[in-house]
Amino acid sequence: MELLDFVLQFLNKYFIEPMVYGEGYNPVNTSVFIFLLFLTLVLIYKLFVGLRIPIDRSLGVGSVPYVFLGSSLRVLKDAGVLHSIIFVSPFIFILTGLIAISFLVLSIKVEERIGLRPRLLWFVFGLSLAVLVSTFFQGLLKNFQGPILILVISGLSSLFIFLLNLRGSTNFLSRENCCVISAHIFDSTTTFVGVDFYGYVEQHFLPRFLIGLTGTAAVMYPLKLTAVLLFLFIIDFGVKSKLVRKGLKLSAFILGLATGTRNLLRIACGV
Repeated sequence: MELLDFVLQFLNKYFIEPMVYGEGYNPVNTSVFIFLLFLTLVLIYKLFVGLRIPIDRSLGVGSVPYVFLGSSLRVLKDAGVLHSIIFVSPFIFILTGLIAISFLVLSIKVEERIGLRPRLLWFVFGLSLAVLVSTFFQGLLKNFQGPILILVISGLSSLFIFLLNLRGSTNFLSRENCCVISAHIFDSTTTFVGVDFYGYVEQHFLPRFLIGLTGTAAVMYPLKLTAVLLFLFIIDFGVKSKLVRKGLKLSAFILGLATGTRNLLRIACGV
């Protein structure tokens, strides 16, 4: 019984209470979630290989509505519109991932039969769900200045990055890499504006520590850029499989876009 009590207390302290009370991430649950994310990516990779699903631009574009869907459901939980724990991280990622992959497999089968453009049906499925969920935000949107500031800062930053790509300044700044970098600049900007201008608290323990140390969430820019550029460098020069490279980059793009979208919607709703 002592062992069982210890396990239950451990799970409650590091996993259940942070999710239920919104206490954020800690080193323990972060390590476990990263491990689970790795296993999930391995399973998705095997699925894509088995079904011969290419990771291309249409897959990246088609994933955007599902990112908005998952982030919106999470914010609706924060706003008190939804109440189930399934809409809390990491369960919301699992739910959205299952929806996206199920529709992807279904759309591929349908597209093969009727000859539609690749991923078009998948994109339409996701867009329809995203539009449906967006109707629940009626009456919730209160703050427009914050989101506009976020979009201006991240938009100009992304424009600069893609201009470097067009100029051919470096082979490293491929279109794929520019998308990943832009997604995480967007995420960094939402954290900066949310924390420094509206009093939000960073959920992840390392950024939270660095923000407290420096006194500003602007520290997210060098932190994120360093991490993302290092990640992309390792992927580009250390991973031989083209499918694995593209899959890891798409995952990083989705992760940055999802967290940034959630932050932006929270600021817009004031929750």
